[in-house]
Amino acid sequence: MPKHNHYEDFSKIPLQEFHDTGISAFFRVLSNNLNQQNILADNKANIMISINTVVLSLVIGSSARNMEYWQNLFVPIIMFLLTSLLTIVFAVLATRPNFVKGIVTQNDLDNKKSTLFFFGNFTSLSL
Repeated sequence: MPKHNHYEDFSKIPLQEFHDTGISAFFRVLSNNLNQQNILADNKANIMISINTVVLSLVIGSSARNMEYWQNLFVPIIMFLLTSLLTIVFAVLATRPNFVKGIVTQNDLDNKKSTLFFFGNFTSLSL
């Protein structure tokens, strides 16, 4: 395998000259980065769900007990409860997995509708 200058344009190098371990390391790092992003998104959604359920239970508990004294706060309490409930729903929807078909054609790659850097897109490709 010939040595190449670090400043050389890699698009001119034939694909056969790239070493297999470099390509596998690239996809290993790419998969690790995707997993880390998913972990961060799941943790953020978990925090949002936990905090909003605590707030929701506190507001419902305190407002149900004292509703006859807080009649002028009925509309703001309902708006606050709806906002908290919608936040919980969207946080749960954010944690749902997104399944990809894994079928990528050359036209999809040419039109930039798909990328091979996502794990679901290159798992079903033939070598």
